[in-house]
Amino acid sequence: MNSQVFLHTPRLTLRYYTLDDLDRLHALNTDEEVMRYIRPIQTNLDKTRRDLVKMLSYYDQGQPVGYLAAELRETGEFIGSFALRDLDGTDKIELGYRLHQAYWGKGYATEGSQALIKYAFTKENVEELVAVVRPEHVASQRVLEKCGFKYLRLAYYYRTHVRYYHMLATDWPSSLNS
Repeated sequence: MNSQVFLHTPRLTLRYYTLDDLDRLHALNTDEEVMRYIRPIQTNLDKTRRDLVKMLSYYDQGQPVGYLAAELRETGEFIGSFALRDLDGTDKIELGYRLHQAYWGKGYATEGSQALIKYAFTKENVEELVAVVRPEHVASQRVLEKCGFKYLRLAYYYRTHVRYYHMLATDWPSSLNS
């Protein structure tokens, strides 16, 4: 795959999506366990194609990052997706991630998230990052807390009730030591 690398972590490559990622993204969108806490699975390949085109257009909008494909650094195997994007029609920058089940519980979500947090605060001068997660998705809440996010309140985004987390640049990286 010849696509532009955004950044490396010790075990991951985070790179920009390309149109060649359609089947990879579709596999992620159709996995019921991956999508359980995000949205209903998306079985329509044309809808995934439209979503991918929309994701690619994000790169040209002057936003901090957008959507990134995550690959194992050693093998290049696609394992999931990360994002720094607008939170559901607000001016807040949201951190998001989803990984194939085979990569759950191995620290990849934390590793990729920490790299994007560092990038947002040090390279883009973002003042605050937010993240939302369904109340029943305890594993994702743990990832956010490991990364230094603090729970603020229950909220309503993406047509569902969520736990709303945030982190201020002034609290990073000291938030990782608490």
